[in-house]
Amino acid sequence: MPRRCGWRSTLPDDEREIVRLQHMQGFTQQQIADQLGIAVGTVKSRSFRAHRALAGALAHLREVAP
Repeated sequence: MPRRCGWRSTLPDDEREIVRLQHMQGFTQQQIADQLGIAVGTVKSRSFRAHRALAGALAHLREVAP
């Protein structure tokens, strides 16, 4: 079984799938909606929540300005 990256395991399955399809498969929001059988608005809201959570989880990697 492939090892999961820590940041991905912090997301719910539905949000993780959206991020995977967007960034690893290069799908558009419409293609994701078609693939998953959901509305484009649902793709957008899940994507927003996932990216907000990832930004928070990775915030410690930002450089702090003096």
